[in-house]
Amino acid sequence: MPNKGGTRRGFGAVRKLPSGRFQASYIGRDLQRHNAPTTFETKGDAEGWLAGERRLRDRDDWTPPSVRANRPRKGDPTLAEWWPEFIERRRVDGEPLRPTTRAWYDQLFRHYLKPTLGGVPLKGITAARVKAWWDDFPTDRGSSVRPNAYMALRAAMSQALEEGLVIANPCTIKVQRKK
Repeated sequence: MPNKGGTRRGFGAVRKLPSGRFQASYIGRDLQRHNAPTTFETKGDAEGWLAGERRLRDRDDWTPPSVRANRPRKGDPTLAEWWPEFIERRRVDGEPLRPTTRAWYDQLFRHYLKPTLGGVPLKGITAARVKAWWDDFPTDRGSSVRPNAYMALRAAMSQALEEGLVIANPCTIKVQRKK
C-alpha cells in the first residue's frame, strides 16, 4: 500500500511532488534522512539515484550526500584554482582591474585568504566558514587589512555567483569602513 503519494521499497523512498517532479530520500547509517540534492524528472531517475546511494552503502564507501557535495570535483574549483580567472575577468565600471589593483588583490589573496580558504572548493565556502576566517584574522595587521581582504573575497564570491559557480554569496558580514 503506497504511503501518501510515495513508494516504499527496501531502501529509500520516492515521492511525486505537486510540481510533477520526483523526490528521492533514504535513512542513512547515521539514522538521518538524506534527500537527493535535486528533484528528478522521472521516477526511474529518482530510483537510479537511490540505487547509486545503496551501492555506496554496500561497498562501505558511503558518506552523507551533503558531505560529498563539499568535496572538490572536476568543474568545482577551489578558491586558489579559480582566483586567477577571477582577477582576469573582474571588471569595475566595465573596465579591467588596473595593474596596481590586481597586485593588491593578489597580495591580499596570498597572505590572508589562501592559507585558510585557498584549498576550499568554491561551493564549500559557507557563511560559517567565512565568519570563522573573519573571527580568526590576525588583528595585528593594521586596521584596514582585514576589511580589504574581506572585500576582495566578497567581490570574488559575487563573481562566482554571477558565473553560476555558487548558489549564494557566503560573504554576509557587515563591514564598517574606517573614514
